[in-house]
Amino acid sequence: MNATSDDCAAFSYEVKMVYVLLHHLKDLPVEEPLPEWETVYRNALVESHLLHTRVLTEFFLQQASRPDDIIVSDFIDGAWAPDGQELDRLKALMPEIHKRLAHLTRHRHEEFPGWYSVLITGDLMTLVSQFLDRIGKDSPRLNPGLDHAVKTRDYFLADYGDEYRAMAP
Repeated sequence: MNATSDDCAAFSYEVKMVYVLLHHLKDLPVEEPLPEWETVYRNALVESHLLHTRVLTEFFLQQASRPDDIIVSDFIDGAWAPDGQELDRLKALMPEIHKRLAHLTRHRHEEFPGWYSVLITGDLMTLVSQFLDRIGKDSPRLNPGLDHAVKTRDYFLADYGDEYRAMAP
């Protein structure tokens, strides 16, 4: 493992952001139309959730495009292949996420098939669990920088675990 404590803290930050943004999205009123400022706030939360989803998905897909990118192989030796379909579902969303975050398109503010914040966050938390379990097998003690990732995963399971399990195929 050549990941630094800063790498661990950066990973934990991304995990925490996805969960906290989900939590705020779920707290928003669902009635339409929303006042303009609430629409702007909701869109900012959605875009931020998608951004952090993209960051973590690229981490798990090990898609480093720059030499300083942090990816799974920085943390573990050997191959890492997650169980389940979570990574495949996230990978399938990437073109839509990229389009909505990086381009001004006619579809930018439309929800797209597959964008269910609880399912996306649950898929990420499932991968986080598998990743942390793998690190735990490779090392007798997790880096303290990963503590927030562990806590966040546990908060998600306590708050949204039942809803996620009901949605996950």
